[in-house]
Amino acid sequence: GRLGAVNLRAEEELAELDAKHAGIAAERDDLVEAIKRLRQAIGSLNREGRERLLAAFDVVNGHFQRLFATLFGALWLGETWPQGRTLLGAGVVMVGIVLFSWVAARAAAGDPRATRELRGDRGA
Repeated sequence: GRLGAVNLRAEEELAELDAKHAGIAAERDDLVEAIKRLRQAIGSLNREGRERLLAAFDVVNGHFQRLFATLFGALWLGETWPQGRTLLGAGVVMVGIVLFSWVAARAAAGDPRATRELRGDRGA
């Protein structure tokens, strides 16, 4: 048998392809590292957001407990109804509770872990 045409540049082409391969592999490694850092940043933001959400919940919950005690006392124990700024504050707290609940529920939508945290007993 006869050999076909011989590529005299084969060694040069192989070196070029090796260089391209090494460049692509380095780019892939950079992308993998960037994805890793991005996931870490997202995890950090999720933790920070969750901490802020729970802190806001504690504040709203404290206001709600005072409001509930006031309204319970007025409705069932015959105590005087809140007047003036206290009544306005009670209304603001109620609106805040509704808005907070809405925001928290939207934030947890589609995230089973966040939903469990919103539903769960936090030892309060």
